[in-house]
Amino acid sequence: MSSKPAILTLNGLWQDEEILRSLIQKGYFHLCTDGAYDLLKKMDITPDAVIGDMDSIKKLPDNCRVIPIPNQERNDSEKALEWLIQEGYSTVHIHGFRGDRLDHELVNLSLFLRVSSHLEIFAYEGGQLARILRPGVYTFRGHKGALLSLIPLSPVEDLHLEGTEYTLESETLFPGSRGLSNHFVMSEVFLSFTRGILVAVIPYKYNI
Repeated sequence: MSSKPAILTLNGLWQDEEILRSLIQKGYFHLCTDGAYDLLKKMDITPDAVIGDMDSIKKLPDNCRVIPIPNQERNDSEKALEWLIQEGYSTVHIHGFRGDRLDHELVNLSLFLRVSSHLEIFAYEGGQLARILRPGVYTFRGHKGALLSLIPLSPVEDLHLEGTEYTLESETLFPGSRGLSNHFVMSEVFLSFTRGILVAVIPYKYNI
């Protein structure tokens, strides 16, 4: 998959302004939902485009592109992700996906899973980075003692994990808690698997 990264800011709880600003400095295309625009404005951040049904924005902006999609059968998160796929983006860095409603959070997670066959998902929360992984070979970076958790969304087969306190060799990891709270013992961790879907929670500073 060729690299064409984007930032997606959603109208949720934010703890990661530092991460957002560091990604903006990289020059990635920045898309936000209409409900997030006014939050960004308070932070003196102007996105490249705003998308949604425009019912959660005080005034339509004149300093960025406006992408109105009035469909009420899909939420703005889904509209944004589908638009990024249609525009050929390969990677999306997501902020503000958590909120004060459990159903909204669960819908966002289900959306991330659905689109992960088209987009590499990087989701940020509380100084951590979650990636939805499909079969392949991956390298993660971090300092000794840094947290790494693996959360299978289905049985993950032929799993290899090196560079951590607890290693794995050609194992199957089933949905459950076995992959929680592992730690880096080297500066690089190597992960591979041949079947299944896995969420990896890793340090963000070394992996964006």
